[in-house]
Amino acid sequence: MSLARPSAVPGALATSDARRAAAEQLRLLTRAFLSHELDDDTMVGLADGFRSAAAAFESAPDRIRSFDEIRLEPEAPEIADGEPIGHFDQCFVTGEASPVGIAATVRRDGDGLQATARIPRAFEGMPGYAHGGIILAVFDDLIGLTIGRMLRVSAPTVHIEVDFRRPIPLDRDVQFRTHLGPADGRKRLVTATATLDDAVAAEAQGLLIVLPPDHTIE
Repeated sequence: MSLARPSAVPGALATSDARRAAAEQLRLLTRAFLSHELDDDTMVGLADGFRSAAAAFESAPDRIRSFDEIRLEPEAPEIADGEPIGHFDQCFVTGEASPVGIAATVRRDGDGLQATARIPRAFEGMPGYAHGGIILAVFDDLIGLTIGRMLRVSAPTVHIEVDFRRPIPLDRDVQFRTHLGPADGRKRLVTATATLDDAVAAEAQGLLIVLPPDHTIE
């Protein structure tokens, strides 16, 4: 299993190692499902098993994330350079407990973050290549995580723009990097790049607004 990256924010939804392990197997199952052919009889049997598993989950207690994750962001401990950085564990970009995500490995890199991600076939656009929407989503998630962990403030993204320079193949290691930009009052700017084979494949810039301590999102 990959390195655990539990959230550093107080109030985060707790996740067990067993749940992370199950999510990893579901990610592998999804990739296998999309990459291989099986006969219809086998598919019918699998569907019955999936139906039973879904019913077991639906009969269990609900898992509800608290907005304390956002409100208590300033109380998160500082992350040392090179240390792994957690988000909420069911995040489809960085969460190990997401059965549908990419479980990107993220570390602090100076005034920003460095992440390694492989885009699976579930997020395919052109044949053999990642959909541009998932690349934008990875940028958005890492840009927000940069502000939250570097500055330990709550700041939603209000604008993001991405320039695509070359297609990104599926199932290849892509290096994402973010850097804090200048501040203007409550405005914060973060820049980011996605690099493949030492060449920049995409660039992004995000504008975020720091929330006041007593702010609530309705």
